[in-house]
Amino acid sequence: MIFNRKKIFIIILRNFLKALFAAAAAFAVAFFLGEQIVKSGNSVVEQQTLLFILEKRTDVLSQMRRDFEIIGNADETINQAVPSAENILNFVAALESLGVRSGVSQSFRFGTPTPIPGDFQEIGYDLSVAASLPAMIAYFENFEKLPYFTDIAGFSVSSVGGVESAGTAQIKSKVYVR
Repeated sequence: MIFNRKKIFIIILRNFLKALFAAAAAFAVAFFLGEQIVKSGNSVVEQQTLLFILEKRTDVLSQMRRDFEIIGNADETINQAVPSAENILNFVAALESLGVRSGVSQSFRFGTPTPIPGDFQEIGYDLSVAASLPAMIAYFENFEKLPYFTDIAGFSVSSVGGVESAGTAQIKSKVYVR
């Protein structure tokens, strides 16, 4: 086969076009695979972010579950600690029972409910307690443990015969109600 310039040029051109086609195909494949790698990388990042969020949410739920186990039925205790304004008989009964258990003579006078910020009201009351000093101390120790939200605004103790004799205590207080 005799090669002349035209045939050599055609052979070179064909080989050049084959090489150009192969390079274009390689570039297209590399470009396609590069996009797939970027998409896979983004997907991995998204999945890691979602996994992190899920782990945090699981931690929060676990903490809430532990908190609810600790709290138990405390919401019921809180509801009982804030009686209804229309029915404070349980609070009055608790005061009377406390007086009997402590061996003191007591009297109380309740005011009318007064609205306060929030959904609560307060009822002012005056409490007078007469007893010996040890009985009065026992009364006030147990008064402090009553399961009601109260506020003591004033407190005075007096005794004519000193610490050894009977005395009286006057308390100006409030009980919080719904």
